[in-house]
Amino acid sequence: MLNKTDAIAFTYSEPTISYEYVLDIARLAKKAGIKTLMVSNAYIEQEPLKNLLPYIDAYKVDFKGFEERFYQKLTNGHVEPVLTAMKTIRKNGTWLEIVNLLITNQNDSDKNILNLARWIKNNLGEDVPLHFSRFYPQYKMLNTPPTPEETVIRARTLAMQEGLKYVYTGNIAYPEGEITYCPSSKEEIIVRQGMSLISNSLKDGKCDDGEEIPGIWN
Repeated sequence: MLNKTDAIAFTYSEPTISYEYVLDIARLAKKAGIKTLMVSNAYIEQEPLKNLLPYIDAYKVDFKGFEERFYQKLTNGHVEPVLTAMKTIRKNGTWLEIVNLLITNQNDSDKNILNLARWIKNNLGEDVPLHFSRFYPQYKMLNTPPTPEETVIRARTLAMQEGLKYVYTGNIAYPEGEITYCPSSKEEIIVRQGMSLISNSLKDGKCDDGEEIPGIWN
């Protein structure tokens, strides 16, 4: 069965809850030449993270918000361990992407967005993809209104103005926020629609003008 699978994603619920299982499967996948993806809040101690990373090809971090107060209030956790984990993931060479769910009047201020973008650029690099997603009322936050689409679009604009090259939008109908552009030529190189891939004009991970686009393309 393993050799019929191209990739394995460890995701819902938080996969670090089943850390030993994830580590065992990731090791087997590595031996079988199968790509592995971790979708996590990155709230993990350094030692187990470093033990896991050699077997993980890509790590998508669900980042809650760039404020300690926000993390304590909504997650009963702390922001610093997550920031440290992202630095470790990046240093290890594992492909890293970050998703920030914007919640109305909670973590959607220009200050929070700019601080996050600046931190990513200064600590992780301008080529780390950042995704802003729209919040919908669920579970214990049914009284919180959906995030305005304009907020998500504004967040993308602010992050790009800070120098991040690959910033996307999610949970809204905004085609421009789903496209990967070549930074030098500004041409559309990867076009998406929701969960679907419409086109990919990359050749060996490069734009037509030869600029290399970071990512996992094989």
